[in-house]
Amino acid sequence: MRREKIYLRSVVADELAGFIKSQGGNAQDIADSVGLKLVFQKESAAFNSWVTFCKFYETAAEHLKIPYFGLQHALAQADDFRASGPNILIALAVKDLREFLSLALEYQKIHTNGITYSYDENPHKNTVTGVLNFHPLTPPCRQYTEHIVGVIAQMGMRNLKGFKIQNVKFQHRYLGGEEWYDKVLGCPVEFDAERTEMTLDSEVLDYKFGGKVQFGKGLLQAYLKHQLSKNSRYTESVEMMVSGALQSILGVQKSDLESVAEILEMNSKKLQRLLKDEQTSFTQVLDDTRKSIAERLLRDSNISISRLAGLLDYSSTEAFGVASKRWFGTTPIKYRQSLRERTE
Repeated sequence: MRREKIYLRSVVADELAGFIKSQGGNAQDIADSVGLKLVFQKESAAFNSWVTFCKFYETAAEHLKIPYFGLQHALAQADDFRASGPNILIALAVKDLREFLSLALEYQKIHTNGITYSYDENPHKNTVTGVLNFHPLTPPCRQYTEHIVGVIAQMGMRNLKGFKIQNVKFQHRYLGGEEWYDKVLGCPVEFDAERTEMTLDSEVLDYKFGGKVQFGKGLLQAYLKHQLSKNSRYTESVEMMVSGALQSILGVQKSDLESVAEILEMNSKKLQRLLKDEQTSFTQVLDDTRKSIAERLLRDSNISISRLAGLLDYSSTEAFGVASKRWFGTTPIKYRQSLRERTE
């Protein structure tokens, strides 16, 4: 049996490529030099090597001669944080940051196995510390690490009132650039630490999102509009629009009719009626979208069946197995084997 590789659910590269272009570079050339397949919005979910993605960030920094590429990229994020759509969606369905973190941590298990996120509460100090735990085979990835921490900091500072980081610690060594750390993180920073972490006042966990209708809805709608606008075919019909939205949000357990309708600023009954006018239904579009993603990832990736089931918003591997037998006439494992046998 082949072991699951260290992977990353590929980030849609439109925004990343735009940032690199603004700095005088070409994202595709850099990706080709390290063997990374960039995924643009016209494509749906895909997976890349985590090691290669980390190498891409380091190579981009060297190629562009930008020592603080990861931090600068974090600071350049659009206010709608369009590269973080699934995480924004999670925020729509929770009451506070504590609940958000619980769901987000589960989503990240599907997103990548190269890094895991966790947090520790210290009631004596009234602090909460978020921790980044890297896979032991992960190569040095200073740029991407700083980008991740920078994006988290920017999302908090721009969207959560009173959000303030007490300190950040990085495992890598200090190479200068104090002004960039201050500009992006706005707090004291330590290096050569035992682990990469961010500490805040524990009161932030009780920050109220205001429920499904308020916090994050505008961000998510802006994100989806941007994503859908990248591919004109998604605006050709309601069916394609729903499919495009589903491809962006599958994996956070909110791929139901009501959630998708709300994201598309539409009454669920109206959405059902419009889909019926196109001789289809939400259930059928969801099933077709899942099947398309499943077939491609079973063919092109080595991620485990349980992770793929989570990515497709199935409640269990058994439920995914039932769907696979209906689609392909066999189990996901056997179907993957048959696909590989055809190409050998």
